[in-house]
Amino acid sequence: MFVQDGTALFLVAAVGLTVPSLVSANGNWQRLNLASPPVSPSFTKRFFLFSYKTEPSLTLLSERESLVMYMFHHLDASHWLGNMCSIAASAALLDLGFWRTSLLFVGGGISGAIAHVCEWSLIRDNKGHISSDPLISLWLRGTPYEVPVKGLFSGLFPTTYSLAGASAGAFALTGAEFWLICSAMRSILTGSRGSNDKGRRRRSARVESQDPNQRLADLIVMGATRLVTLGLQVAAVLEPGAADLATSWPGSLAQNVGHSAHIGGFLFGFVAMGVLSQFPQ
Repeated sequence: MFVQDGTALFLVAAVGLTVPSLVSANGNWQRLNLASPPVSPSFTKRFFLFSYKTEPSLTLLSERESLVMYMFHHLDASHWLGNMCSIAASAALLDLGFWRTSLLFVGGGISGAIAHVCEWSLIRDNKGHISSDPLISLWLRGTPYEVPVKGLFSGLFPTTYSLAGASAGAFALTGAEFWLICSAMRSILTGSRGSNDKGRRRRSARVESQDPNQRLADLIVMGATRLVTLGLQVAAVLEPGAADLATSWPGSLAQNVGHSAHIGGFLFGFVAMGVLSQFPQ
């Protein structure tokens, strides 16, 4: 096979677990002439949307399981297709088998959700702009010098936010790719031995005859594309107009573009791949 059986199983599971909620969303089940949606709207709201509010205190509105299950719900077909293509490409390139790929994917999703919460509750002021005031308020809470900082957009509409989609998990796989690219570049530059994982050994065998300089150039390009991808997410978080865009969308729909979640997933994947590489597959 092109990939290990475990990697193929992961891809089948990723698609299979996301299809039911996709069919149930936006009346897709009616277009397919189904009698009822595979997943009821109430179940989707409770388990397939990671929802929380920042005031008067940080509170999880959905079930705890939504911290993972939100990854298996997508807003529409294009949202789903984009994530599935990214996951398939990264999982096939990494070829780590079922458990390691699943660990990166789920861990990235959880890390992404946490990063999303931190952005919208800790580093933005009541106008939605990047500010140190919320952190100062948290630091001084309970003291005579407490700073009365409200949550994001609290003066505009209720501070309730949600997150859906597998993109944080997809970015975790991209972060793992970036770690392996950096590791391969270091191996070429130092002449040291590469990864001991059998999936990576099989991939490496295909380029053993390639000129080291050419391979290094290819790796630099590959690494640069991953860095650009990460940089675009950071720029989106820091973009001054992002808050103004969000205020023009009802119900904080702009939060569904979880740029901070993407960053959190990428960083988790990079660190976790470094740890996993210490334990031969």
